[in-house]
Amino acid sequence: WRPRRTIKFCSWDAEEFGLIGSTEWVEENAKELEQRAVTYINCDLAVIGNYSIGVQASPTFTKALYAAAKRVKDPNGVNKSVFDIWSARIPSPFTGKPFIFLLPSGSDHKTFIQSAGISSVNFAYVFNSLTSPLSNYPAYHTRYDTFDYIQRTLDPHFAFHVTVGRMLMLLTVQFADYPLLPINTMDYAESINIYFSQVSKNSEALLKSHGISLDYVKSAIGNFTAACKLFDSSISNINVNDILKLRRINDQLMYLERAFLIPEGLPGRSYDKHVFMAPSIRDQYTSTPFPGIVDAIFIGLSQNNWEEAKKQVSNAAYLIQSAAKTLALI
Repeated sequence: WRPRRTIKFCSWDAEEFGLIGSTEWVEENAKELEQRAVTYINCDLAVIGNYSIGVQASPTFTKALYAAAKRVKDPNGVNKSVFDIWSARIPSPFTGKPFIFLLPSGSDHKTFIQSAGISSVNFAYVFNSLTSPLSNYPAYHTRYDTFDYIQRTLDPHFAFHVTVGRMLMLLTVQFADYPLLPINTMDYAESINIYFSQVSKNSEALLKSHGISLDYVKSAIGNFTAACKLFDSSISNINVNDILKLRRINDQLMYLERAFLIPEGLPGRSYDKHVFMAPSIRDQYTSTPFPGIVDAIFIGLSQNNWEEAKKQVSNAAYLIQSAAKTLALI
């Protein structure tokens, strides 16, 4: 078997010292990656619990993740798939489907998604954060975090490690060998609409009081949603033997993530560039939807300067509209 697309297996040095290995590699190979890289699949802490799989990803991964999860058996239940356990234990509060968190910082996917605009995913088996509200599993970064601890306590039969391996394999096969990339662009539109409604609910009145309107962002999101619907419909029955058309469609899917990057970066940090999901200036670990707008509101409130908010609202409207144009039918 030879995949249609190249698969690179990477192991990074100095992750704990600031993502140094992966960052240096992305910077060194930036031009090639921007032109050719389809996606990045990250596996940092494969098993930190045995409750359910937990996923952080770009919305471009939704279709492939759900498809893989339905095919892999979950060690938690007899005749239960990863998808079954995931949807029952970590459901989305918005859709009821298995919840996919936005990509945070804190692992090697950051430079791929934030600097190069390469769709990324990170996942692991996790503990129940509702009954155990911890930042990580108890042995994390201690002298007790050993192979013996994994073998005796966390995953005695390594069944959860095997499950993570199967998920990694199926995701890799889908993106490396399917003629048409397994991306449903409406998943992205749905995610943007959900999170923008939250941001708008919390901040629209405040922004209006300072003469800043979110109407252009709303219009851009509407145009992006319409473009996604039309695009997904147009490729639903694509002839995979039409090589030129297939390549064009795959290029549009691959480059979609790149359209959300702000060239100069977010306020106060030029290395974080994603207009839709990135760490906040006040929390460099977790992910914040529409981080530029959220950070600019904080700047406005703390410094009584709303010029940055105007700029970030403009960035969001412009880049989401640009993303819609990347999906234009040719």
